[in-house]
Amino acid sequence: MEITTVVTEILVMQIFNNVQCIVVRKPEDAVAKIGDIVIMNCSSTYGSDVCGKITWNYFEMNSDSGDIINIGSILSRSFTSYISIIDSTAGNCHLRIVATPSAAGRYECFDGTGTSGDAIAALIVLDPKVSEQSHDNMATNLECSVRYYGNWAPKVQWTKTSGDSWDIAASNDSEISKNLVSSTITIRATQQFMCKVRVFEPGKLNTFLFDWMSRPYSLKNLANPNSGDRAWDKGIGIGFAICLAIFCLIGIAYLIFKRGQRRCIKEKGTNPPAEDL
Repeated sequence: MEITTVVTEILVMQIFNNVQCIVVRKPEDAVAKIGDIVIMNCSSTYGSDVCGKITWNYFEMNSDSGDIINIGSILSRSFTSYISIIDSTAGNCHLRIVATPSAAGRYECFDGTGTSGDAIAALIVLDPKVSEQSHDNMATNLECSVRYYGNWAPKVQWTKTSGDSWDIAASNDSEISKNLVSSTITIRATQQFMCKVRVFEPGKLNTFLFDWMSRPYSLKNLANPNSGDRAWDKGIGIGFAICLAIFCLIGIAYLIFKRGQRRCIKEKGTNPPAEDL
């Protein structure tokens, strides 16, 4: 009996070692602004006692030393501030990531005895801003700057309005410091400009992973940045005043009518209804 038990255990170990778990749904590269939500998916073959236990590793962008994000449904404390698990059923483990500078990096998932290295995705985090550098009544200089966390630098362009369409106005983007790209434009007269930020997939200039555009900027809205809000507030105020005036007129007309009704009743010598007293 002892020999049979030992042989059985050896066979079970051989079967266990020969099982190869395969990730069938891999995470994809993503680019996001600070505060955006990114979902990293990972699913594997499931049907044995070995497979179906997915683990995620995190690597800083230029590091080969990884940190374990989760063990099953248990999340490592160092990632709880911006990562949560949204599905930890057998064969699945999907991450919900809030884009922060700390979240930028590479994410790798593998399952059970599966080999690592074939299910890795990068997350690039951007912080685009438009700021006014100088301003007068004739012209203003605007800078569109993007601080990025990761290895893929964004492309910064200014576009200007041309009727109902927007044309590229300038693309004098330049990296002025590490992980910071900026472009400056001069606005004159009635021109309107918007800053466009794109991140292209490495090696594919026609495929971009991120496309962001700022609000339109012109001399008018830069001189009075709250003009739109003030006009909206003014319109609401005027509308409220008109409604209040109409309500008051209706109330006055009703009081005049009721007073006249009482006078008629008194002249006839009858008592008014109790409700009118």
